[in-house]
Amino acid sequence: DTVGLMVRVGEHDVLWDVYQLMRGCTGDDMTQVSDDHDGVQPENIILWEDAEEYCDPSVWRDTIQFAKMASSTLQLPLTYSRFGMFKEAMAAYYVIACVEAWSSLQRFPLYTLSVNPEAPFYPITGSSDTRFGSEVEKRLKMAQSLLSLKSVDVYNRAVHLRRNVTTFIKNHYIRSMIITPTAPSPPPRSDTTLPEYDNDIYTVPFSLAGVPVWSLPLNPSKSTKMTFTAAQLVHANPLFIYKHLSRLSA
Repeated sequence: DTVGLMVRVGEHDVLWDVYQLMRGCTGDDMTQVSDDHDGVQPENIILWEDAEEYCDPSVWRDTIQFAKMASSTLQLPLTYSRFGMFKEAMAAYYVIACVEAWSSLQRFPLYTLSVNPEAPFYPITGSSDTRFGSEVEKRLKMAQSLLSLKSVDVYNRAVHLRRNVTTFIKNHYIRSMIITPTAPSPPPRSDTTLPEYDNDIYTVPFSLAGVPVWSLPLNPSKSTKMTFTAAQLVHANPLFIYKHLSRLSA
């Protein structure tokens, strides 16, 4: 999402570079672009209508307006469907992300990860000045708890849910282009605090599935009082979306 939101429309060379890098990823990288779907084109556009339950009304209005415009521009029928796993995917993602962060750090000898929940996480050769930030420590401590015998079932259930989410998305994104909001609210003011992690509710299902997503800023509307919102576009052949970016962002 960060690349999609930071690159201005028209600077497609940068987007092309990112696309090519993702195509070059190996099987060790969960999120990658597969060559299996080169040339595939969507037969319709799917808008998950249960996304409305979790977002600001203005964001949903902008998303519907964009989906209708995309349907007309690309001459693809617009279909309303349901995902049904937004909240569950959020929970599963943060369980798996914590455990995988722990697992990844275990590969490097520079870090010592104590099984003692009270122990801080220091690099072996470092000091208290080089300890992890509070967010990283919080996730590692959560991983400690999740990997205990009492909580390992929670991790197993999260992995099972990831399989369900992945299967659901990949069964739909080959024949359809999926559209959702990128975030549930317009960008906040600098003095506004968002509920922790809630802003990720539309992005984590695709992160769980290892599916790359285009995030396209939408034109401001009266409903959002001249603040920008964004929509996610998902298809098995990201090159199809790339080729039509200029038309969809007009």
